[in-house]
Amino acid sequence: MSSRSNFDAVLKTVVAVSLVVAVLGFPGAWVQTGTAFSAQRQVLRYVEGTDVTPIDPAYCVDTPTSSIIHLVYDNLVMFRAPDMQVVPDLATSWKIGADRKTWTFTLRSGVRFTDGTPANADAVVYSIERVANPKNASPYRTLFDEVASVKSLNDTTVQIITKDPYPSLLDALGQVGGGIVSPTAAKPYEADPRRFGEHPVGSGPFEVRSWVPGQQTVLVRNPDYWGKPPALDEIDWRGVPDASVREAMVKSGEADIIAKAPIQDLNALRKVPGIKVLAESSMYMVNIELNNQAKPLDDVRVRRALNYAINKEAIVKDLLFGYGRVNDSPLPFGVQFRVALTPYPYDPAKAKALLAEAGASKFTLNLWAPHGRYMQDSQIGEAVANYLQAVGITVKYRVWEWAPYMQALNAPDRMALLLGRATPGTDFTMTRQYSKTAWNLYNIGLFYDPQVEKLIAEARIEFDEGTRAKLYAEAQRRVWEDAPYIFLDNQDQLYALRDTVHGFQTLPDEFVYLEGVHIGQ
Repeated sequence: MSSRSNFDAVLKTVVAVSLVVAVLGFPGAWVQTGTAFSAQRQVLRYVEGTDVTPIDPAYCVDTPTSSIIHLVYDNLVMFRAPDMQVVPDLATSWKIGADRKTWTFTLRSGVRFTDGTPANADAVVYSIERVANPKNASPYRTLFDEVASVKSLNDTTVQIITKDPYPSLLDALGQVGGGIVSPTAAKPYEADPRRFGEHPVGSGPFEVRSWVPGQQTVLVRNPDYWGKPPALDEIDWRGVPDASVREAMVKSGEADIIAKAPIQDLNALRKVPGIKVLAESSMYMVNIELNNQAKPLDDVRVRRALNYAINKEAIVKDLLFGYGRVNDSPLPFGVQFRVALTPYPYDPAKAKALLAEAGASKFTLNLWAPHGRYMQDSQIGEAVANYLQAVGITVKYRVWEWAPYMQALNAPDRMALLLGRATPGTDFTMTRQYSKTAWNLYNIGLFYDPQVEKLIAEARIEFDEGTRAKLYAEAQRRVWEDAPYIFLDNQDQLYALRDTVHGFQTLPDEFVYLEGVHIGQ
């Protein structure tokens, strides 16, 4: 049996034996017709723990799909691997006016989307306004809350004027939500803008050949890409929730790269001929995000009690096998202005006392976790459930597959959800997670503290870094005391890849850079 046939056979087995491999809520798959690929083409088989969601920068909120979006779309600017510095992408240069509110971007000339539409200033204006439009309910809308206007001065010049000085504008433009889409391809779906993600068109180094939910996403090299052509002709991307199956695939050669290599088998994997193991630190925070408006979680004493009830050190040691660390801040590791605070210690007696004081010694908590998205995610969720039950809470624990889980994040009965966050921007992290302006977008826990809101607003328009640092430090301390989450761990990135794979890079926020990958001995 050929390697590709084996790959397909293994995936059929995964569907049969996994918990559930189902994708809900997507009306259908999109397949671009084309010629068959020859055996000589450079094809990378990449296997993640979760399925790909619709490929639209305005709505994508999961990191694996964000990595695909980075391959398909350009932004005005991008974060460079590995140091996360902002560098040019579709824009070649920019300048800020003396008023600190007028930004002028010069674009590359002659760039086109894969449907032939010019990737010009009009396309940039359309893409930013599409995200900023409240009617479209993009989770990235808060990125552009400070934007007063965006307009095309000519084909290669875009002017953005902000309401106030906005030092984080470049960070905002480099986020997933800053991706530039083809207006020609997106406009037919304006009545239902989320449908565009089923028919994605960008100007990046790859284009989407097919997207079949629950099965496979195929990317092919964009022959008209303005930058350095990728060595790869094709990327076959699949989601396999079971880590042991992913491990078997890379060991047998059915996959070239697997994400979230099984922690307990890393030492054994390192001894397998032809396999390389990559373990890198990351900024990825995994927490239990609480619905701060649901009773009794609307009482800060209850939220603090839940934090005292969990032994985070044991989770890092016994479930992550040391490949992580206990979270000690509301901001991810490596983010500018981050302040390290004192983690909530494991103190079940104090947890019980706080619950009693709040009149919540006995209540039922809906706890949800995904399967296969984060390292040991469903196992960590089960451990959290056990710790909470030990202090008298009745826990209804549910494990989800990733795609339906993403659709359920704003469900009315949500109470506690295991989620990971990694954002290379202080303002964006604070705004999207801890501001009322992002309720039901990214702030799914509906956290609100008037003082935190004031501090975020002041910091986001302050150019003096010393003053910004003080404002963000105070905001972080208040969030920590408010305990909107059960703060858990910061997880390392773990990959296993064939030794024929070269040029693989990751960012601290878990993005993978595949445009520089090539296959060879």
